[in-house]
Amino acid sequence: DTATQNVEMEANSLTNLYRLADGLPDGSRIELQKLAREYAQKVIENDWPEMDRGGAPKESVGLASRMQRVLISVPEGSKSAGLAQDHAMTELSAMTTCRRTRLLENALSLPTVLWFVLIVGGVLTIVSSCMFGSQNRFLHGVQVVFFSLMIGLALLAIADINKPFRGSVHVESDAFVRALENMKQRKLETGKSKMEKGARCLRPFVLDRLKLSNYFVAGAGVGAGVLKSTLGTSRLAGLAWK
Repeated sequence: DTATQNVEMEANSLTNLYRLADGLPDGSRIELQKLAREYAQKVIENDWPEMDRGGAPKESVGLASRMQRVLISVPEGSKSAGLAQDHAMTELSAMTTCRRTRLLENALSLPTVLWFVLIVGGVLTIVSSCMFGSQNRFLHGVQVVFFSLMIGLALLAIADINKPFRGSVHVESDAFVRALENMKQRKLETGKSKMEKGARCLRPFVLDRLKLSNYFVAGAGVGAGVLKSTLGTSRLAGLAWK
């Protein structure tokens, strides 16, 4: 199904954009990843209900434009940052293209002329089956009824599939649900890795502090021992003088 493939491509481009943001400077990275999560959330909560009603969603369009402005305003940095920016722009362009295709598929439908041909053709087929009778009228009636039922179900299926984002058989937002879960999971993993990195950086400082504390305690102990020994010597000297 082309509509399902298009939705999967849009969600994949959004996920790739989120991952490529890791190569950008911190300010641009945080803003771009935040907008990517908001985009997925808006598509799930707003776009799909709006398309099911036959409307054209608009809220997520603004988020795509903001992501583009963030990428354009990325400050010049290292070569890897420029490469990440270039690939992110490519993924954003692919995502917006898939989005336009999704909205177009939601708005288009079968031409009226085609519906006319399908309905008239079905009626003529049923009428022609009635003309060729059989000796058993009951069996002939059952045959016509089943034939009519088959044609009616085929027309209903065409009408339902004609709108890929509406009806009982429609494209779900599962691709964006998975994309949002992946982005949230990656955010947690990034935060955990930063905490571990910070702990590794603080470890030498803490060890140095502990060593200084041990030296201080040891020095204090030695000083107390010297003081005690000095006091003892002074007492012995006093007794000897007496």
